[in-house]
Order: sequence, then C-alpha cells, then structure tokens
Amino acid sequence: MHFGRSHGSEGRHAACGGDLKPKSGAADVAGVDLMRLRGVQLPELRRKVAVVFQDFKVLPERTVFENISIALEVRGVSSVSIDKRVRAVIRALDLEERSYARCDELSGGEQQRVAIARSMVVNPELILADEPTGNLDSDLSHHLIDLFKQFNTYGTTIIMATHNREVLSWAPEARQVHLVRGEIQAPPPGSPGSVLDAKPIIGGRA
Repeated sequence: MHFGRSHGSEGRHAACGGDLKPKSGAADVAGVDLMRLRGVQLPELRRKVAVVFQDFKVLPERTVFENISIALEVRGVSSVSIDKRVRAVIRALDLEERSYARCDELSGGEQQRVAIARSMVVNPELILADEPTGNLDSDLSHHLIDLFKQFNTYGTTIIMATHNREVLSWAPEARQVHLVRGEIQAPPPGSPGSVLDAKPIIGGRA
C-alpha cells in the first residue's frame, strides 16, 4: 500500500500502467521491463494491469452491467462467460439492485464500486487502485479490503494508494510505503506494516 497525501502516487501508478516511462532505475511490471517498453508492447501490458481511477471513469450513459462487461468485450470473451463473470463481481460488491441502472443515476460510492468491479472482472495480474475507499463508508471499505485480500490468494497483486490510516489497520500483512512529496519516508507511528519490514506486499507477482 502507498500511504500519503492524495495524488502522491499518481506518477507511480501511471508508470506501472505504461503511461509514463521511468527516467532511471529498474522497473518490471507483470513480466514487462518498463525501461525497455516499446509501443507495440503496451496492449500486452495493459491486458495484465487493471486500474481503479480516483475519478472512476465510468461511462455515465451506460448501465452498471454494461460498464463492467465492456472490459471483457474488448478482450473477446464469450457472452456466456461475460454474463457469469459480471454477475459474480456485481454480487461481490453489493450492486445487484443497481445492475441495470445508468451510471449517471448512481451515487459516488456506487460509481466507485462499479470502477472496482470493472478492474476485478478481467482477473488481472496487477490492480492499481487510487484511493479506492475514498467514497465508501467504513463497512464497505473494510469489505473491499477483504475482497482485495481474496483476489490476492488467486495470484493478483494489489497496489493501492490511500491516505486513510484506518484502512492500513485492515491489512496488517501488507507491505506499506509511506510517501511524502513523492519520497519514501519512515512509516507513521503505530503503522501495522512498513516497506522496511520483511512482510510480503499484497500480491503474488510483485
């Protein structure tokens, strides 16, 4: 987890997704060397990485089901599989009653859950989540962290940015990186985990 002020991790998430190329050092994401990344390799990388944006980026005129299913449609997944997988994530994120509501009719918290469901439905190797609990209440936030942990057991790495200290306590096994103005700093007092500990990051491929 990245812990720090809002927007502090945007550059790092953009680099992991292939939108920014690192200027120095080494960076390997989902088996792709970002320092040697070529344009033709971007589609392959982006098939392995899903992003939960802080501003959701849902299609307002489309329904919840359509917003989630489009991530599978562009990958050529069969309609039968799409229906099964979309309904599963909708159920997991408690959106069943809103399945066929347009996204411009949803609350901010509901739109955020649609964005999270869209990232999960493709079973990516890596999920980059920018403040995914920002518009959720405490119960839904805790449930989301539990879902991320479950996805981790399937082999998905989760890199999540948050400025909510309570969220950190729900994943004490996670490696935490405390950022101040883009620089890694010592973790805040009482943090359950830190980048300095010998604890695994949430994910099996990091």
